[in-house]
Amino acid sequence: MATVAHMAPSLSPGVTMMIMHCTDTTEVFEYISDSGEGRLGDLEAMLDPRLRAVIEAEAIVLTTWRELMARRNGKISISR
Repeated sequence: MATVAHMAPSLSPGVTMMIMHCTDTTEVFEYISDSGEGRLGDLEAMLDPRLRAVIEAEAIVLTTWRELMARRNGKISISR
């Protein structure tokens, strides 16, 4: 959470993509990927109310690819 929260104030206007692989791994996850520890960290960061507070304080707009494309094509406005 600390890394994401510290990055937020330095973001320039525009689109910034941050990929989070939120996973609460199980005993079989090690057979799929060796990234379980990092994915658990992503999950914990996304659930942390302090991150939500930073997102709100910095007026960061969370979006999806579908919504981003709709904005790009003028189908919805950017303001919230």
